[in-house]
Amino acid sequence: NISQLEVDGKKLLTQREELIGKRDVVVKGLDSEVATLYRRLTSRLKGVAVVEVESGTCLGCHMRIRPQMYNEVIGYQAIHRCPNCGKIMISVSKDEDEQNPPAQ
Repeated sequence: NISQLEVDGKKLLTQREELIGKRDVVVKGLDSEVATLYRRLTSRLKGVAVVEVESGTCLGCHMRIRPQMYNEVIGYQAIHRCPNCGKIMISVSKDEDEQNPPAQ
């Protein structure tokens, strides 16, 4: 039904705007250098600047990264960008997921 699709589309646009607003609040709390990098990447990469790394692989482009870089990413020792896609890489461990379940 076309009218239902239009209603769903409007809901999705509203949700998108809310999420962008929340993202902007979070970015304001970042270090200025990190915030600048994040903003530059979101504009260049169509809104997706951060990707997860799992088992030594960037989940943005599926490229394997160097073991040393992977260890630094999972240890939160520095901010690293994927050498292939350029996105900021993060690691979300299973332990963190269990301690901080997603809000419903």
